[in-house]
Amino acid sequence: MEALRSRDPGAPAAVYDAYAARLYAYCWFHLLHQDAAQAALRDTLIVAEAQIGRLRDPADVLPWLYAIAGVECSHRAGLTDGGPDLAVARHDQDDVDRRMIAWRALRSLSRRAHEALELRLRHQLSLPGLASVLGLSRRGAKTLLQNAEEDLALALTVEILARLGPHGCRGRGDVLAERVAGELDPSVRARLLAHAGECALCESYAPSRTFSPAKVLGLSPYAHPPASLRVRVMNCFTDPELQGYRLFVATRNTEFTAAGFPRRPCDMPVSAGFFRRVLRNVPPSRNMIA
Repeated sequence: MEALRSRDPGAPAAVYDAYAARLYAYCWFHLLHQDAAQAALRDTLIVAEAQIGRLRDPADVLPWLYAIAGVECSHRAGLTDGGPDLAVARHDQDDVDRRMIAWRALRSLSRRAHEALELRLRHQLSLPGLASVLGLSRRGAKTLLQNAEEDLALALTVEILARLGPHGCRGRGDVLAERVAGELDPSVRARLLAHAGECALCESYAPSRTFSPAKVLGLSPYAHPPASLRVRVMNCFTDPELQGYRLFVATRNTEFTAAGFPRRPCDMPVSAGFFRRVLRNVPPSRNMIA
């Protein structure tokens, strides 16, 4: 931190060596494309070097870097098309079905809920750190995590029932017959959950109350930066032809909190996600998540 503040030429490399792997994985989580994640990581370090004077508490450096990375990814939202450029599952893996179910369940959560789980459980951020990254109070972050875990259990139920198909339960088959091109739209998801609340057989496939969200997250892809990325990022700090670009990146974010954290353009209030709202339509006596 002191090296960054004093503009030590070796500071960006030190920050890269300490944090790049984690930040790259987080950028890929947002963007699902390795080229975009590499650019977001590069720009994160540019902003960190330029704005280090804003950070009030050096102990917050890790969540601060994640917060910057989140903002940099928001600048690239929607610029990439298609699905992830890393394999969700391979045919030679024994748990292909579980990986696909986990991926689809996670991607059906709200972006904010999925991100909270990712940061807390895979990146091991503390609750205060998570709150700082997402621009929430600690209580708000705790509430978001609790809702996200409950939503994940319900999302898994939907994906498991969809994977089973119509076999063994006529009611489930009737609901799944309403899919369009095999996709589960919000209406079909809602009806599957409502059906599971009334059907003992389908309810039995729901995750237990002690299921592990961390294990579910562990089944989804986790990106690692290529070895060549370090040289390319470091060159960005020394190439005189990129001085204008560095200045642009370093100054395009103008909203910061009193603690020095950037405000993300897409920040939204904490609210119950789709699956929590669906519960209102499930008979209370059979709710899978009380």
